[in-house]
Amino acid sequence: MKLRKVRLGLTVGMLATILLMSACNDIEPPPMKTEKAEIHFQAFILEDRQFKEAIEHFEEIHPEIKVIIDPVSNASSDELIDQMKGEHSPDIVAFSQLFFPAQFMDAVNQGLVLDLQPYMDSDEIALPQSATLHMRLKGGANLYAIPYAAYPSAIYYNKQLFDIAQLSYPGGDWTWELFDQLSRNLEQSSPNTIGSGLRLRYGVGQLNWLMSGSGKHIIADDGSTFVGFLDSAEAVQAIQWMNGYGERSRAAKVDPNDQRLTLANGSLGMKVDWIGAELGEWMKKIEVGIAPMPHLEGRGRGNPSYYNYYGISSKSKSPSAAWELLKYLYLSDNQDAVNAAIEGNYVPTYEPLRDALRKQADETMRISIDEAAYIDIASIEGSYALMRVWDPGFDGQFSGLRTVPDAELQGRLHQLALKLDERLHKLSP
Repeated sequence: MKLRKVRLGLTVGMLATILLMSACNDIEPPPMKTEKAEIHFQAFILEDRQFKEAIEHFEEIHPEIKVIIDPVSNASSDELIDQMKGEHSPDIVAFSQLFFPAQFMDAVNQGLVLDLQPYMDSDEIALPQSATLHMRLKGGANLYAIPYAAYPSAIYYNKQLFDIAQLSYPGGDWTWELFDQLSRNLEQSSPNTIGSGLRLRYGVGQLNWLMSGSGKHIIADDGSTFVGFLDSAEAVQAIQWMNGYGERSRAAKVDPNDQRLTLANGSLGMKVDWIGAELGEWMKKIEVGIAPMPHLEGRGRGNPSYYNYYGISSKSKSPSAAWELLKYLYLSDNQDAVNAAIEGNYVPTYEPLRDALRKQADETMRISIDEAAYIDIASIEGSYALMRVWDPGFDGQFSGLRTVPDAELQGRLHQLALKLDERLHKLSP
């Protein structure tokens, strides 16, 4: 009997021990402390209050991510590429077609930025083709940066000068030919007024700019040839307009850097600038109108704008965290993204965000949003090829087109296109 009690006691004790051990195994261990993912964000906007608040809100939503803002450098493209190759490359890298087209191409060619199309596909995010086509290299499917912001241009004009000259205000679907006529009418109305602030810098950059909306630029989008583009009917028409405007308008003959010429003092009737530009206190002193960009007669509407982009470094230790930040700021329609666009005076390329912005936008921003639909700019690949082949020796040949008769323009442009193609093919790997 005693032996049975002992065995029973042992059995009960063992069972209790097993149950206790089993219960202990069900208790989850305390969570391990993990370091935050640090994202170095090379941002165009640094001091805007709404931008800073958006970063703070993102960190509240994602406590596992710490965002460190780095300023965009004024270094050369080569220096920026060297920085991206180093150990301290920003996770999110800033690019601009206006300032750094060569940096973007070099970064892509050297494998320094990630293809973001898989991230877009995974989150089922799409951007309009008009915002991405110009940067898809060789027409491929890869997207190495997000064109998050567009900066459309417009014509600002002094309403008082138009009233004095008894001229209708410009607007809607209008042409460079009418722009030229209005400029001369303003000059005839007041001998102290320059009709417009479009003081031509006679060159291929201005030509490309005027061809916006025509369906062509001065080089093929893939950067392969100038023939059929620089010598096209569209280019000839733009050169003819440049030559006529330069001959007739006082604006084309003044120093482009003359700071005394402003809308405020009545010395200018019209001025070309990006919409939302900080044009000074004069906007409070005179009545200013804003008109869409004109286009050449018979061609489509086009706005020679530019985009800013953000890419993710291939050296980033936390690319997914960097993507989450880009998505929150530029690929979502949350209020932080709307506020950042309003304060930054840019038009988002992500359509749901653009729609949300329109509901809260003032008149100037609504004009900017409308003009963004007509953005037509040369491809990054084409711009990069132009930068590589153009040298000062071509400046004189192009400037000589000022005095070439209209009937001979196409032939002269074709000769220049052939020379550029020859140099382009020599530089090709």
